[in-house]
Amino acid sequence: MTLATHIAIAGALGAPFVGAVPPVALFAFALGSHYLADTVPHYDYKLRYAFNEGPNPPRFNLLDFLIHDCGRVGFDIALGATLAVAALGLENFLAHPLPLFLLGLGSILPDLLSALHAGFPSRFLQWNQDFQDFMHSKKLRWSASAVISQLLILAGALALVRFF
Repeated sequence: MTLATHIAIAGALGAPFVGAVPPVALFAFALGSHYLADTVPHYDYKLRYAFNEGPNPPRFNLLDFLIHDCGRVGFDIALGATLAVAALGLENFLAHPLPLFLLGLGSILPDLLSALHAGFPSRFLQWNQDFQDFMHSKKLRWSASAVISQLLILAGALALVRFF
C-alpha cells in the first residue's frame, strides 16, 4: 500500500480521537492501522534499491538512490500529508500538530523500518519484518485495476476523514 494511503487511513480513523486520548495512543493506533491495512490486497510501487527481488540487483548509485527511491518515497509521504491536512482542514492541523504528526508517522513507520531492514539487516528490526510478512496480503501486480483499487482505498479514507 502506498504511504499516502496509510497516512490517509490513520488520519481518517484516528482524527476523531485527537484531543481525547494521549498522542502516544494515537501513534500506537496508527501503527496498528498500518498492519491491518496491509491485509487488504493492494499494489505497491517498486523501489530500485530496497526490496529489489530481481536476480541481478542494481549496483548502488547514491545519486540514483536519492532521485529514484528517496524521491518516490518523499513524494508519497508529502502527498499523504498534503491530502490529510486538506481533508482535516488546516486549522485543525495547526490546532493539533503533534498528535496528527504522530498519526502520520505511526502509519508509515512499519514500511520505513522494513526498508531500513532491507538495507541493514539486523535482529533488532527483524520483528517488524516478520510481523509485516505475516500480516501482508498478496501484492497485486501493476495494472489499471490495481492502481484504481489503491486510489479507491485512498479516496475512501479521505472521504471518511471528511465524514467525521
